[in-house]
Amino acid sequence: SFTAGREDRKQSTGHATPPSPQGRFGPAPMNLFLRPGSTSLETMIKTTKFGLYITRFWYTRTVHPRDAVVTGMTRDGTFVIRNGEIAHPIKSLRFTQSYVEGLKYTEAIGETTRVLRSGFGGAVSVPAVKLAKFRFT
Repeated sequence: SFTAGREDRKQSTGHATPPSPQGRFGPAPMNLFLRPGSTSLETMIKTTKFGLYITRFWYTRTVHPRDAVVTGMTRDGTFVIRNGEIAHPIKSLRFTQSYVEGLKYTEAIGETTRVLRSGFGGAVSVPAVKLAKFRFT
């Protein structure tokens, strides 16, 4: 990124934009890729005694950029998992969570990825991720 290149004296990878002259937004990741793991989505669900299966986050906005705290909603499918099976759908939930903090509770990473367009330009490539903890408000 522009900032990492400046601070570490390395050439920019071009994966983030420079801060705006007005100082409003700062660096923004534009091309995020999370390496796949070795667990199938089916196994993630089967090994969950009680949890949530969330298909998509929507309307995400940064609350605290330095700590990667983001708020948003679930969308297009939020389900309760009970005893290793999808039990029933539930209404959308709001979350406020540091993505970095949330990833500390990673239990499994999916073996396949999906490439999704970012709402602010660029794209992300992500597998399913099973987390032991995530904060919903």
